[in-house]
Amino acid sequence: MNVKAFVRQSYGLLIFSAFFFLISTNGFSQSIIKENFRFGAGISYAVPGGDLGKYWNNYLNISGIINYKLTNNFSLDGALTGSYTSPKTNHDNLPSIVIIKIPLGLKYNLFTGSKIFFSGSTGLENNTFIFTGEGPKAAGDNYIESEFSVFISISTGAIIFYDQEFELVYKYQSILSGPVNIPVSFIGLRILL
Repeated sequence: MNVKAFVRQSYGLLIFSAFFFLISTNGFSQSIIKENFRFGAGISYAVPGGDLGKYWNNYLNISGIINYKLTNNFSLDGALTGSYTSPKTNHDNLPSIVIIKIPLGLKYNLFTGSKIFFSGSTGLENNTFIFTGEGPKAAGDNYIESEFSVFISISTGAIIFYDQEFELVYKYQSILSGPVNIPVSFIGLRILL
């Protein structure tokens, strides 16, 4: 995929996100409330499967998170995530990969009587793979690829200090790369301020 195709796919995700936001907020009847926005950060450890796991190492993700509260239990959850992975030692001829992800999903929080909560979310994610390092010639002219994926995640957390949410998250993602999807599992921590 070239840069123009990446830009088209990113615009597609942006249009989908705007449409999803309008649908989930009952169309234009609800105005955006600034106090419903929350921002945070996260870190996770990724264990890829398929060809990605066969030829490249596991990697860390660093995320900036934005969350918009729709109701007491539902929210829209998005992020911008960056990571880097290198090829396994027996595949040094392959390029390293910078991975940029833009997930958007619907999140459900189940609050218990205390400050403990459980969450589940699902959504779509744009995954951009930028091939770098010594082996980019192996990728040919196709040094940037972008693929959509679907994900589901579960988490448990606690409200600490002044309404800050601290979560332990497990996420399963299936990258729709065709003809075979690539599974990736994540375990991580995130905090919303």
